[in-house]
Amino acid sequence: MGTPDDLVTRLAAIPGRTAGSDAERRAARLLARELRATGRRVRVQTVWVRPSWGPVLALLCAAGIVGTVVSVDEPRIGASICLVALALLAGDLSGRFAVLRRLTVARATQNLIALDERDRAVRLVITAAVDAPRSTALTAGRVARLAARLRRLLGPLAPGGFGLVAAALLLAALLGELRAHDLDENLLGILQLLPTAVLIGAIGVALDHWTSDSGPGADADASACAVALELAAALDRRPPEHLSVDVVLAGAGQAHALGLSRWIDAQRRGGRRAEEVVVLHVAACGSGRPAWWTRDGLVLPLAYHPQLLELTARVAQQEPRLGARPVQGRGRTGARAARGVGWPAIAIGCLPDGDVLAAPGRPQDTPDRVDRAAMDACRELCLGLVDALDGELDRSLAQDD
Repeated sequence: MGTPDDLVTRLAAIPGRTAGSDAERRAARLLARELRATGRRVRVQTVWVRPSWGPVLALLCAAGIVGTVVSVDEPRIGASICLVALALLAGDLSGRFAVLRRLTVARATQNLIALDERDRAVRLVITAAVDAPRSTALTAGRVARLAARLRRLLGPLAPGGFGLVAAALLLAALLGELRAHDLDENLLGILQLLPTAVLIGAIGVALDHWTSDSGPGADADASACAVALELAAALDRRPPEHLSVDVVLAGAGQAHALGLSRWIDAQRRGGRRAEEVVVLHVAACGSGRPAWWTRDGLVLPLAYHPQLLELTARVAQQEPRLGARPVQGRGRTGARAARGVGWPAIAIGCLPDGDVLAAPGRPQDTPDRVDRAAMDACRELCLGLVDALDGELDRSLAQDD
C-alpha cells in the first residue's frame, strides 16, 4: 500500500470520475488493489443507479412555475400542480419514490467491500465516496460561504438548496390556494414573484450541475479515500477489542450516497440490526481543520447519533491541538444515508475556517493543494473516536456481565 499522498495523486490523475462513469470504475479498481495490498479480501458490489438529479429538479421547478402561472386563472389547479411537484421532489430526494428519476439514464457503480474476519460485538463501517463532485456555481465561492454563515446563525432552521426549492413549491401552492379565497390579487401577484424567482434560479443550478464535469477531485474525495484506507490499516495493526472494522468505499457517493444506500438496503434485508453497526463516514479532509458534522440533510437536517457526537466532542476536547470543531451540513453523505434508516452514524472530515471547501469539483482541486497535516489530523480524530467507542462498549459489556 502506497502513502496517502501517493494515493491522492493517482486518484486525481483519473479525471472526470463522476458517479457511474468509466473514470469512477477505474478509480474503484485502483482502490481495490490498494485494499488488497493491506491483506484484506475485497468484494466488488456492482449496483445500477440513476445519479442524474439535475434534470429531475429542473423539471419539477418548471412544473412549479407552470402551477404559479395557472393559479392566476385556476387557483386550485395551479396549487395542485405545485403540491404534486413538491411530493415528487420529496420522493426523489428520499430515494424511496423516485418516479421521475426513471426517465434518466441508469448507470453502473461499484462498492468496494472489505469485511473484517473477526466477529465482534459491533461492526464499525468505515466509508468514503469513490467519485468526485461535479462543479456547480453554488459549490464554492461567495454563495457557498453565505450558506455556511446562515447555517451557523440559524442552526437547524437554515435551509439547504433543496430545502429552498421545497419551501418555494410549498409557498407557491399556498399562494395559489389563497387566490381561491378572493384575497388581494395584486398583493398575491407580488408575493408569487418570490417562489418563482427561487424556482427559476434552481433550474439554472440544476442544469449547470447536469452538464458539468468533475475536476481532479484531490480534496473531494480522494483525500477521504486515502484517510479511510490509512485508518483501516491502523486499526488492523491495533484492532479494537469490541469492534470489527469493515471498509466500504462507495460509488455514487456524490450523487446523494446512492451506492452506500444500496449496500445498506442489502444489509438490512440480510437482517443487520441498528445495534450491531456503527458507520463512520470520512468526508473530504485535504484542507483546513478537522470537523465533525452534527446534522445533515438535503431538506430536513437530521441530527447524527447523540452518543457518537458526545464521544467525538470529548475527543476534540482532550486533543485541543487538532483544532476540531462541530459543523452542520445540508447534503447527503454516507453517514446521512445510514442515519436515515436508524443506524448510528457520524461524518468526520476537514474544512477551512469558512466551513466551505475551496474548489470542490473544480480544476483547481489538485494534489499540490492537499495538506497532509489536515489528513493526519482527520485520521487522529477518527482514531480517537474509535478508541472512545471501544471503551464505551467495554464498560457496557462489563455492566451486562
